[in-house]
Amino acid sequence: MRLERVVFALNRRRYEVAAGDVHPGTTLLEFIRTRTPFTGTKLGSLGCGEDF
Repeated sequence: MRLERVVFALNRRRYEVAAGDVHPGTTLLEFIRTRTPFTGTKLGSLGCGEDF
């Protein structure tokens, strides 16, 4: 099964990402910092830093 897109909500705003629009190694943190207005997002002490 191939993933075609990811749809999620962040601060009540909907984000839809096509599979080919993001490098497979991009972390969710990187995505939030570069593709949303939330550039100050930090990796907390409980964050695992895994790929999404």
